[in-house]
Amino acid sequence: MDLELLPGQHLLFVERDLQEMELCNQLTEAYGLQLSANEMRELCILHDAALKNSGRIELGGGILPLLAAAFGDSPYLAPREYAATLAALLELFYQLKNDCCDRLSDEELIEKMADCYNHEAHGSVEFLTDAAMQGTLPERDGTAAGEE
Repeated sequence: MDLELLPGQHLLFVERDLQEMELCNQLTEAYGLQLSANEMRELCILHDAALKNSGRIELGGGILPLLAAAFGDSPYLAPREYAATLAALLELFYQLKNDCCDRLSDEELIEKMADCYNHEAHGSVEFLTDAAMQGTLPERDGTAAGEE
């Protein structure tokens, strides 16, 4: 089924996303990470595209504040790379949600992503993406997700 928005609904979602981006700035201000107005608009557009590309919808709040909260304190996240990293993490999140068939809650998946990013990946989104796409997103005990 094609889930097209009714006229005017898209504007409501964009407004909600912009409010969430402001929340992201509040969450990460203590870490020296801030999004410009232009970066916030770009992330809103990317968020909309990521949802459409993954065939997903969000009924409650968006995922960006959760990503900002989980990754904001990373020693590997530099202010000049913040928006681009958040964009890459957003796309990866929706890919992984589809791949894991929603076996993990949003919070559980983000926790696994942040843990790998901060430890095994040493701040490399490419490493994180490769590990996730190969199904080897490590747990803190050293096993891959899903292994016993």
